[in-house]
Parts: sequence; C-alpha cells; structure tokens
Amino acid sequence: MNFPRRKQLRLSQYDYSQNGCYYITICSYQRECIFGEVINSKMVLNDLGKLIETYWRNLPKRFPNISVTPYIVMPNHLHGIIIIDQTAALGCGKPHPYAPESTPTMNQRASIGNDGLFGIIRTFKSSTTTAANRIYETPGRKLWQRNYYERIVRNEQELSKLTVYIQENALKWNGTV
Repeated sequence: MNFPRRKQLRLSQYDYSQNGCYYITICSYQRECIFGEVINSKMVLNDLGKLIETYWRNLPKRFPNISVTPYIVMPNHLHGIIIIDQTAALGCGKPHPYAPESTPTMNQRASIGNDGLFGIIRTFKSSTTTAANRIYETPGRKLWQRNYYERIVRNEQELSKLTVYIQENALKWNGTV
C-alpha cells in the first residue's frame, strides 16, 4: 500500500542543534481559538493562553543556552524567536547568533540534546499539553498540531522584520494564522 508522503519542512543537511536564530510558529490543534481573543487589536490571553505564555517564557530555565524573545501567543497559535547560543551557555563569550561559525561538540549539544530545536519544541508542546490536561481535567486532549513551522533567521535585517511582524500580529488578526 502506498501512503502519501508528508512534505519535508526542514533543511535535510542543516544541524538544528547549532548556534542560530530560529523563527517559530506553533498552531493549536485544528487551529482552534483556545488561547484568548483579539480585542481592539490587542491580544487578551485567557487562562490557557497565560499558561502557554508562562511555559514559553520559562523555556530558558529548562534550556539555559536559549533565549525566546520576541514572541506572541495568539488565539490559535504562537509566534516566537528562539536563539540557540551554545557558546554563551558554556561561558565562552557570545558568537554572532545568525551565522553559526561551527557545529557544537557533543558536550555542548548535551545542554539542548541532539535534537536541538526539535527537542526544545517537543518539550514545550509536551509540557504545555500535560499541564493543561491536568489543570482542566481533560486527559488525552490534543493541544497542538502535529508539526510546527520554523525558519532560520540569517541576518539582523530579517530578524528586525520578523520582530515587527510578531509585535504587530494582533493588529492584523483576521482569525487565521
């Protein structure tokens, strides 16, 4: 039996555990508007949205070699930028975050795991789903779509444009991602 092949979203030869800057979009399961609503062009988070925001902001506590700003939780998705900086986590100084100079060693990878960005997102999605299902007594409920969108940010200009896009996302909200 031939099953349809899923479209490959990632660069096949790229090491997503290396230093870099990544733009992320994660959608709620079936793009359901469950994190709050946009009122007068401003995002107003409900309790679940506040939980999502808290877990996102706290990702650097779990992965000390990352930063996660800017970001926004919208009614049915989250946009954010994750900067992986293995060198700074090891106290070795800060490299340019958009153009990784080298691939991290196995010791450096240990702080985020060999899965790199995938492991960070997997941890975020799993922990938020577990917490939400426990708090709202909804065992087995899916919170997130299976995959997520990621884009490698390659320079300061691109980062600046994405930052503005994230900051203005609620202003342009029309009910879709």
